[in-house]
Amino acid sequence: MNVCSILGLTRATITRRSNVILPRLNPLTHYSTTTFTSKIETNSIPTGQQEASTSSSTFTSTTLSSLEEAQQKYPDFNPVNEEQRQFIQRNTEKPLFGRKTYLMDVYKHMNETNQIILFVHHNNLSKNENKSLREELKKIGGQKNEEGHIVGGSKFTILKNSIYSLYLKSSHEADPAAKGNTAKNRNVQHPLLPLLVGPTGCITIKECEPNAIKQVYKVLKKFSDKLFVVGAKVEKDAFTTKQLDQFKEMPNRDGLRGQLVGLLTMAGGANLVRTLETPGHLLYLTMDTRANDMVLKNKGEEVKAEEEKQ
Repeated sequence: MNVCSILGLTRATITRRSNVILPRLNPLTHYSTTTFTSKIETNSIPTGQQEASTSSSTFTSTTLSSLEEAQQKYPDFNPVNEEQRQFIQRNTEKPLFGRKTYLMDVYKHMNETNQIILFVHHNNLSKNENKSLREELKKIGGQKNEEGHIVGGSKFTILKNSIYSLYLKSSHEADPAAKGNTAKNRNVQHPLLPLLVGPTGCITIKECEPNAIKQVYKVLKKFSDKLFVVGAKVEKDAFTTKQLDQFKEMPNRDGLRGQLVGLLTMAGGANLVRTLETPGHLLYLTMDTRANDMVLKNKGEEVKAEEEKQ
């Protein structure tokens, strides 16, 4: 679904009002009507901004003074729900319906909905190679829908380095595209910024599974002279290529849990394993009984000490 159909406007109307042609996709639905929290890389924020980065915020901090003012600014758009009303009240650095604001929103949505992002340098991919790459990546983590099409898999996106850099510097803000954020965060240093040199793209993976990275590497071998990984974001951390090589050889989370249980059992921790596997209420009763025993033991020691003094 494109921007025009979501907002209830024709493409001609938007083009006439803002003199831009909007891309096909729109992350409007990413901005919920409820409070949302920025998901950021903690080590990317300078000292003094850590507290602000973990706070929740709504659009009220970056909106125009009133809905009426927003409707006067966009007279051709009549919001029909609360989500659309909050959307047009955003006070953005660039025009709300402009391509730069759109890309900032896309990058925010991409970073917050994918646990792994591999950054790659690309070099003169042909049209057929581009198509083949995207089809192969789509199979990694993707599933077939009722129509037989693969959806939800990994994706390859070519980045606009200048705008993605601006997003990274303001990624700890509730709305990175809000007016004033560019100047305020001009000197912010983000660990992913050094990767944005030359033609850069990214491969997004929804879940944090090392095996998915290994599968992506196998696909990239077919394009070894035109695509190579330069770094990654794994959950909230920035990874080098060396760290990625080590990470992709690790088992997935279920495998790690199984190994941990096996180690505890072999090391004589069978009782601990059984305790951890018991239902929550039984575990609570066990802990509560142990706490009562410790209280009685402490009281007995106190009485004994008093008797010795007498």
